[in-house]
Amino acid sequence: MNITVGAKNVQELFNGDGIVKVPSFQRGYAWQKEEVDSFLEDIERSTLIGEEHFYGPIVLLRTDNNSPSAEVIDGQQRLTTVVMLICILRDLATSLPDKRYLGINDLASVIRSILFVPPTFTEPRFRGNYSISNFMLKRILEDPSSTRPMVTKNGTGLSVAEKRATKELRRTYLQLRDWASKNYANRAEDVSKKEFLYNAFRASTSLFSVHIMELSDEDEAFVLFETLNERGLKLSPSDLLKTLLLREVFGANDQLLLDSALADWDAIIGNLGEYEPSRFLRHFLLTLQDEPVQASKIFRAFRTKLHLAGPGVAINQIRELREASDNYGLLLGTSDHPDVEVREALKRMNSYSDTHRILLLAALNSGLPIPRLRKLCRVVEALAFKWILLGRNAQVLEDLYQKSARVLLDATRTHDEALALLIERMPSEDEVIAGLHVSDSVHLQKYALRRIEESTGGQILSWDDAITLEHLAPQNPMVNSAYWHAATQTDGALGDDDPTYEDFVRNWGNLTLLEHKLNASIQNSPWPRKRDGDPARNLKGLKSSTMNVNSVLKSLPEWTNIQIASRQDWLIRCVRELLGSNWIETGETHVQMWSAP
Repeated sequence: MNITVGAKNVQELFNGDGIVKVPSFQRGYAWQKEEVDSFLEDIERSTLIGEEHFYGPIVLLRTDNNSPSAEVIDGQQRLTTVVMLICILRDLATSLPDKRYLGINDLASVIRSILFVPPTFTEPRFRGNYSISNFMLKRILEDPSSTRPMVTKNGTGLSVAEKRATKELRRTYLQLRDWASKNYANRAEDVSKKEFLYNAFRASTSLFSVHIMELSDEDEAFVLFETLNERGLKLSPSDLLKTLLLREVFGANDQLLLDSALADWDAIIGNLGEYEPSRFLRHFLLTLQDEPVQASKIFRAFRTKLHLAGPGVAINQIRELREASDNYGLLLGTSDHPDVEVREALKRMNSYSDTHRILLLAALNSGLPIPRLRKLCRVVEALAFKWILLGRNAQVLEDLYQKSARVLLDATRTHDEALALLIERMPSEDEVIAGLHVSDSVHLQKYALRRIEESTGGQILSWDDAITLEHLAPQNPMVNSAYWHAATQTDGALGDDDPTYEDFVRNWGNLTLLEHKLNASIQNSPWPRKRDGDPARNLKGLKSSTMNVNSVLKSLPEWTNIQIASRQDWLIRCVRELLGSNWIETGETHVQMWSAP
């Protein structure tokens, strides 16, 4: 491997006609607050005492020795961060009424010369990853003016895709700006302000010591890129896969093809929203093979698959992944499935499950007809709920999903065979009843109550956390402890086996859904106040709830162990009906409201 030594610091790197670009196959900006904190500690120390600080090796690829342009193979996070800080220092220097300092006529212009290539100062010396490059140019690199768009925490003026791509970049920029602005503002005299800006600029350039290594061969650069990852660069499998696929597309030397591939990859990430891409890739692989896929082996599995398929397969693989991500977006809810019944089922399952997406991704990829897809969703919804309720082995369930997915995608086998595999492993009704007496899963409890609410004509607008789970007899009664223990006291007929207060509290019959504002009002109050609220303090109670599951509770004179046990029996009957064989076959339910004893 032919490696030459280049610049020794940032000032030497961004000198003359030098231009540094982050290639499109690199991941986006990813530094977290802790890494920026460490960066600023070094900058601040160097600003105060004027000593160099070493930031390690930076690897560049320069295939043409006569070209001023080089590509960053390793070091883009450090370079992106320090360029943003230099921009911030330039902005502060521009605001100085007198920009002269230590023989320098214009401190802002000196700082600007690091950012742009002379003599026109229109070409930036640094171009970030393609997903953030335009944002950096328009909002950070450009000279400050009244028309330059602001960088905000919430991403004002950005599209959803731009917000996602620049999330960490914006957070870091604002953290850097806050540090620099506070240090600048804390100096009362103009001379002191100039001193800070000059010393911070030196700390970010001539004292920002690096070890530049330049490669001239693209294949060698990629080998080094992978080696750095194995030794601690810690790129995710999706980052590595993107690098692998786009590198091959680059080899075609076709800009239109490259632009199409980049657009497809961005669409994949967009379809996934905030979901971790590597989890999607793992589920996708599980639909394609019979063997298990460990998270740490995702990249290796794709690399083997691409190698065996031969060169030129990268474009087809990216397109295949995009199509699968379209369907995975439907499973996640980042886009809406056109069938209402399927769409609502997916939302419900997402509230307590994740691995079900392996099988349902295969179903969507296979083009399963809507009637069959509806039934498959009902089977998976019931199976996942019952399996998790009973605390059964998650890996066994994943293996079952994978096996069923392979059946769905096998042209020689039928949809009914896949259903049979799932139904065969469905827990029995007796097991489910026992599980409902002991499970403490908040996700499953909220799911059951939401299903009851919907099935009795109530309106649940979403399956997020907008509605809270309320313990009617409070978990921590605090000053009302004596009241609540008395309310749930039994006759002692069972002796040591008599249920305790804690037993009644964790009972599913003691749970209900409640709007957040009401939950904050009633909390640990005695039953009359929990039911009616406290008008003198403008606090509302259960009577103000609009939910069906609370309709009977509004008129109860007391809440005791008798009501809890009765409501538990009712809730068990509801779950049996909502996830039973009749619902699986027909999609119909017949749930009656609770009648208090």
